[in-house]
Amino acid sequence: VRNMRESAARAQQMEASSEGLRQALATEQQEKQALQVQMADMVPRQRLEAASEELRQARAAEQQEQQEKQALQMQMADMAHNARENAERAEQLEASGEELRQDKQELQMKIENFERQRTAMEMELRVKIATLEE
Repeated sequence: VRNMRESAARAQQMEASSEGLRQALATEQQEKQALQVQMADMVPRQRLEAASEELRQARAAEQQEQQEKQALQMQMADMAHNARENAERAEQLEASGEELRQDKQELQMKIENFERQRTAMEMELRVKIATLEE
């Protein structure tokens, strides 16, 4: 009977020890699962943070491109304005050149007319001188 009691006591101790091991194993598995959940939770968070950073950088790059585009548009507008002013100046210079050519022609005609009148007067004077000398 004593052997049976000792065996029963040992069996109970082994069962208690086994139950403790089962509980320790269950606790360990729960902790492992909790860690896996935390790790799984961290990966999407890290991906989300990386995606947020990429988005921020993309927005900054887009803003930079927009500013550069605006600067180029302003330069192009300035260049177009300067081109219009230059075209107007060229037209004015061309018109001035045409006026100068017309003025030059008028002066040449006046000079030619003056030369003819002078020549005619010289001829008249020679005739008068010749008449007076006779």
